Amino acid sequence: MAKLDSLSLDEKVSLLSGDSFWTTQSLPDDDIASIVMSDGPNGLRKQGGQAGDNLGIGKSVPATCFPTAATLACSWDAALVEEIGTAIGQEARDQNINMVLGPGLNIIRDPLGGRNFEYFSEDPYVSGTLATAMVSGIQSQNVAACVKHYAVNSQETLRMTIDEIVDDRNLHEIHLEAFRRVVKYGQPQALMTSYNKINGSYANESNYLLQDVLRQQWGYDGLTVTDWVGTNDRVKSLAAGNDLEMPWSGGRTNRQIKRAVESGSLAVAKIDESVNRIVKLSRQLAKCTRIKQPSSLYDEHHKLSTRSAAESAVLLKNDGILPLSKFLSVAVIGDFANKPRYQGAGSSMVNPTKLDNGLDEIKREGYRVKNYSQGYKRFGGHNQRLLRQALANAKEADVAVVFLGLDESAESECIDRDNMKLNDNQLRLVNALARQQTKMVLILSGGAPVELPLADYPTVKAILQTHLGGQGSGEAVASLLSGRVNPSGKLATSYPLRYSDAPTSHIFPGQEATSDHRESIFVGYRYYESRQQPVRYPFGYGLSYTSFAYSKLKVSKNHVKINIKNTGPVQGSEIVQLYITPPSTHRAFRPLKELAAYAKVTLNPGETKTVELDIDNHSYSYYSPNKQSFVTLTGKYKLLVGSSVQDIKAQSSILVSGSRLSSGELDSLKAYSKVGLKKTSRKDFEAVYGQKLPSSNWDKSKKLTLDDTLHQFKYSNFIGRSLLGSLMSIRKILFKFKKPVQANNMMFVINLPLKRYQLATGKKSSKLLARAVLFVVNI
Repeated sequence: MAKLDSLSLDEKVSLLSGDSFWTTQSLPDDDIASIVMSDGPNGLRKQGGQAGDNLGIGKSVPATCFPTAATLACSWDAALVEEIGTAIGQEARDQNINMVLGPGLNIIRDPLGGRNFEYFSEDPYVSGTLATAMVSGIQSQNVAACVKHYAVNSQETLRMTIDEIVDDRNLHEIHLEAFRRVVKYGQPQALMTSYNKINGSYANESNYLLQDVLRQQWGYDGLTVTDWVGTNDRVKSLAAGNDLEMPWSGGRTNRQIKRAVESGSLAVAKIDESVNRIVKLSRQLAKCTRIKQPSSLYDEHHKLSTRSAAESAVLLKNDGILPLSKFLSVAVIGDFANKPRYQGAGSSMVNPTKLDNGLDEIKREGYRVKNYSQGYKRFGGHNQRLLRQALANAKEADVAVVFLGLDESAESECIDRDNMKLNDNQLRLVNALARQQTKMVLILSGGAPVELPLADYPTVKAILQTHLGGQGSGEAVASLLSGRVNPSGKLATSYPLRYSDAPTSHIFPGQEATSDHRESIFVGYRYYESRQQPVRYPFGYGLSYTSFAYSKLKVSKNHVKINIKNTGPVQGSEIVQLYITPPSTHRAFRPLKELAAYAKVTLNPGETKTVELDIDNHSYSYYSPNKQSFVTLTGKYKLLVGSSVQDIKAQSSILVSGSRLSSGELDSLKAYSKVGLKKTSRKDFEAVYGQKLPSSNWDKSKKLTLDDTLHQFKYSNFIGRSLLGSLMSIRKILFKFKKPVQANNMMFVINLPLKRYQLATGKKSSKLLARAVLFVVNI
């Protein structure tokens, strides 16, 4: 514990809020230094001249742009992710940054989540293990990692006010599990709370999440910090254990805290707890001064970014055309070939130190590139001239390498996607190429699944999903096409045949006030496998230029051994996956398969290695709503080993001892057989939620207050509706002028509760203006 005896109440309170947009308050006379923070899930975003730019509008100090989390997850390689974390930590020390705001490890609940690219997986085990690796790497450089966003930040739509309605099992088995793992095994020094509510309480005001679960059950002793301008009620959040508010509130919340102490509604001991954690971390980080790095380090990090992009790419289809022969002439088509889509938008946007593109790197790889054509307009809209040029150029070559994907307007902080399709103009291009019998290799970019009917086209010979591969993605693509690198990535998120097949397609992104998680525990492959819903590509799927054989499976409760042999012609890496199937008597309330372990093994042609997988006891358990804890039930469990959730190569059964269900508990759990269905009713969801659901829409009859948003002005008078309409018109104009990042950031303004404008601007006048606007729109 830090010694606080010398600090006055005013000094203690001052430490509970930021000093600026990116720094904490310092008290030099008391040996308390400021903590300097930066966004950083896939590279640093230290702000230069735009001190208050938390949405990536302005350029930041150059840093290595690594592949996003959703990309890295497809490597299934914790050692690689830790290496990247170490590199980010080194660059943080070089740029005099003490805390990196990342990694993000929320669950990819729905394919349309606008921030899916920033999170690892639909599976909490993958998310937790890889986030742990990232944290270990960052903190190895004496830089704090701040994991985020705790918790259930599953959508961007109305994210500041939406109430995520989740049942106990969904909360603990899916949304909290990755955080539990990273807290236990990674020991992050900081944790960021999310904007949203969970079951009626804002995340940063939830005693249950911050005290009962985080500190008491998991034993977390690090710092908790709000997301930027995420404070709803500072006294409530402090009482719940949210230590630090960011950014600076202009002194407003400091005064609120002092009044609460004076009135007796907030104990000084609560303040001391939070100040202790802030001071402890400040003094730890202050010992680590800036280490100026040579430019050669950034060159090495570019190579690391390139290697990680190659190891994370997933080969979805290959009719034998890949590796691509250099005797073939190539037409390169697609705007993304020349201007790569390599990262997401919003607070994670990095200003890269250098940037490859696919077109140049394919030439550098030694291919005979006959021509290049843009093929389509980047942000949609048909252009006959571009289409005709692409078709003509394709006829001059043996094969067309076509770059497709999601543009910057589709995936960003503050918005969710409208659909799961590629832009119409891209589909039109591929259809036209198919009609003229052009052989195609498709290169996909984007941070989340897309519908791929193109995979059924006979002329589409191969599909390589590169996701968002960072600044070295161009060279990574070229190396994979040539076979210099053998694809080894596997999907960490399922690809449904069409969006309507997804378990959340009928309820995402929720209504105005609430978002019901009626899928419950059946998220991603847990749904597709349990409900026998066909998919385009299953969780864990990915092709290679070689082949592997599995043999000699040996199992015990906590350990599995299996031999893997490379039976193909080239060196390759296989990702061995272990799933657990519960006893048949439990399948009414448990997913059919759940990932329990995985390992990546690299083999030369003809080589065999024994892969060993450890299973922790937790993997056999489920969360019991009745007992409010995880429970393992007695029964015969199947251990399934394979190369994807569907491609099971070997299996065995094992008897596990545990507790037994009473008839009453079994009856209550049977309610889970009716959730995770395409048309789960409100009544069926209430049965697992355990209480009546709150109203899902805003009360249109009430007067608007500072707790409300500009979005709600659509239910106000003519003046309010006109103001909202004007902002939406500005957004459309920004899109028209090809400013998608700025256009999407308009939704931050529209969905921000009015009382938080002072936090966002640091100006008291913002609150006064908000009150004046409310007076007018409530007339």
